Amino acid sequence: MFAKIIKTAALSAMLALGGIGAVATTAATSQPAAAQASFEFRFGNAPIVRHRHAPPRYARNYCDPRQAVHKASRMGVHRAHVVRNAPRRVAVKGFSRGHPVRLVFANQRGCPIIASR
Repeated sequence: MFAKIIKTAALSAMLALGGIGAVATTAATSQPAAAQASFEFRFGNAPIVRHRHAPPRYARNYCDPRQAVHKASRMGVHRAHVVRNAPRRVAVKGFSRGHPVRLVFANQRGCPIIASR
């Protein structure tokens, strides 16, 4: 809690002093302050993260049936749907190149393929 307060106070002080310095140099050189320089503040060695994405759905320790269907469709199976959702495996059926296909995925992280017909 105190570290956040100290970081906020330090950042405010740097911004205030930087603004005073920018005004002084702008008056001396008669150039706009935006043309002088840009500032970047970092605390520690952590890189600046600009875009944060939601964690993927497959980060769970089991194979979600929706994930199995999505993986089967990425493998080229059309009209994929879950046939059986057992404690150890997830079976998905669909069509590939006009022929019926059945894929069996293990109920583990990442849905590894056990069998295919």
